[in-house]
Amino acid sequence: MSVKAREEYYHFLEQEFPDEIIPLPISHGSVTGFRSRHQLVEDDLFNYGKFQSNDINLFDDEILRVAQSGGVFGIQFDERRVSKHELKKSGPFLNRRKMLFHKWKLLWNQIKHIA
Repeated sequence: MSVKAREEYYHFLEQEFPDEIIPLPISHGSVTGFRSRHQLVEDDLFNYGKFQSNDINLFDDEILRVAQSGGVFGIQFDERRVSKHELKKSGPFLNRRKMLFHKWKLLWNQIKHIA
């Protein structure tokens, strides 16, 4: 979902079910590393540039919303959606072991940021 579609969905839930906590499921999700759509600030400078900033990925305030709702977050494994800079390190000229190391590092960055 685009960020606009997600915001419309959140608004719908708030209007139609104001007294209910509905778990939010995220499937094939990745993070942007930014606080919110309106605050494009990375709080952790160690993570600078490690994530794709496309708004199809989730902002930190959305990750908190998922957790507070009791929802689940299924992490995206497609490295084209997960990172922009580290993808180059997993190019076609690496041996299998190094390639897997770099791809799992992309996933580990997502897990650390979400946690």
